[in-house]
Amino acid sequence: MSTTFIDILVEILIKKLYNMDKFFEVKRYMKRVIIVICAILGMIVGVALGEALVSTPYLSWLSIGGEIGLKSPITIDLNFLQFTVGLWCKINIAGVLCMVVFALLAQQIVRITKL
Repeated sequence: MSTTFIDILVEILIKKLYNMDKFFEVKRYMKRVIIVICAILGMIVGVALGEALVSTPYLSWLSIGGEIGLKSPITIDLNFLQFTVGLWCKINIAGVLCMVVFALLAQQIVRITKL
């Protein structure tokens, strides 16, 4: 059974479409990564802004918040392996507001750049 030109073209198109599916999957993943990175940057900026506004009387409410996590890290020693685990996060109202604003801006940037 001989392979015709049409069969070869169909095979090439199927391979191209399969690769395009992978391309769109990567684009979808990149959208999420960009939004999460911008949200984390927003939280960092917001917490710093909230701390800076503590002394301002009418904006001091933006610094209301708390701390979550382990202040002192936990060390696990197994004689042949030793590792330390610790996680700490500071959250305030300004941080949450900035995180939401940065995430919304990231969505708009992703939409404008057609990622």
